[in-house]
Amino acid sequence: MINSYNDALNYLFDKRCKNKSLDLLKNIIIENNLYPTYPLCIVTGTNGKGEVCHFLRNILKNCMHVGVFTSPHIESFNERIMINDRFISNSEVMYYTSKLKEINDNYINKYNDSLSFFELTFLMSLMFFKDREIDYGVFEVGIGGTFDATNTLDPELSILVNVGYDHKSILGNTKEEICLNKLGITRNNKTLITSEKELYPLIKDYSSKRNINLINVCDNLEIINDYEFIYKNNKYKKYIPGYFQAYDAAIAIEASCHIINNIPYDILSYGIYYTMVKSRMEVISKEPLIIIDGGHNIDASLNIVSFLKRVKNDKHVIMIYQSLNDKDYINVIKNLDLVSDEYYIFDFDDVRKTKKEDIASNLSKPYHLFDTIEELASNIDYSNNNIIVFFGSFHISFDVKKELLKNLNK
Repeated sequence: MINSYNDALNYLFDKRCKNKSLDLLKNIIIENNLYPTYPLCIVTGTNGKGEVCHFLRNILKNCMHVGVFTSPHIESFNERIMINDRFISNSEVMYYTSKLKEINDNYINKYNDSLSFFELTFLMSLMFFKDREIDYGVFEVGIGGTFDATNTLDPELSILVNVGYDHKSILGNTKEEICLNKLGITRNNKTLITSEKELYPLIKDYSSKRNINLINVCDNLEIINDYEFIYKNNKYKKYIPGYFQAYDAAIAIEASCHIINNIPYDILSYGIYYTMVKSRMEVISKEPLIIIDGGHNIDASLNIVSFLKRVKNDKHVIMIYQSLNDKDYINVIKNLDLVSDEYYIFDFDDVRKTKKEDIASNLSKPYHLFDTIEELASNIDYSNNNIIVFFGSFHISFDVKKELLKNLNK
């Protein structure tokens, strides 16, 4: 029985499954009358797909009811499912989990297997969006594209932000293999928007063979600085810093123009400027500059290194780092070494963590080891001559942010 919000979360997070055909999941969607009747887009990419979803939501909400399904969450499970600016509520999570439990019990009886946490959460978003009669749906891929639960849907628009090395054990050992997996979200005779440069010839060839209308935003993008850019001769400002985020914003602008004919510049500009995404180049203090970034992979580390090179000047960079043990932390550290002056490494309560001693053994700069985030945060120098950066796993980014802010304000 689902008698509380915590009961619902415990039920969802407990669910694991074997690899299965998407046909089974699609059958569940159809059998339960959950297949979307509204137009939608699917967003994939190694880095930045969450930013694209939220840029897009912040634009479209001024014109329609837009449902957004993203992952992971930072502070609350409810962040994964939104309509305009409203998260799904605790009571709604309970209500839909009860319905999902019935569906999953039938599935277990039939196949001796369970639907996964991600699949159940995805189904919850379909239930919520159907009941609230949204006008448009934005779905972020969990991993890859071809075999992701979101690929059971039929998007009128597909978005491929970029391609980098992540989840290689699932998606492939080369960027080409990873790219082809992500391109699985595209549909023949529909539109694909991308900002990928390196593999653009592969994407172009793939699209040409399938009569896909391919749009590369790089052709019309000019970056002015970390907060300003020009797209198709219009100037935009954004709250999220970094060159990389200009590509994400340009994709959202292009997608919005595809979804809504003649959408006014003011709506586009307003949507871009007022988008802030938790734990994605999130500036939580300007004096001293403190940034929280849950990018965790090699490409994301290069992006934050590029940004820090531009803003560092003569300041001292304190890098707070932790990672899950399935990430390529050794090569991430090599990149972070290009700008870091000092490391703060800590333990946290998760069997998937990388041991702090293993991280330390690969560092070439001075470091400090701590048993807890609380201990780490209380030992940092918060003077304005320091730049403090957390780079690592989304799973712990909120706890780091909370402790840093607590000590900053003492």
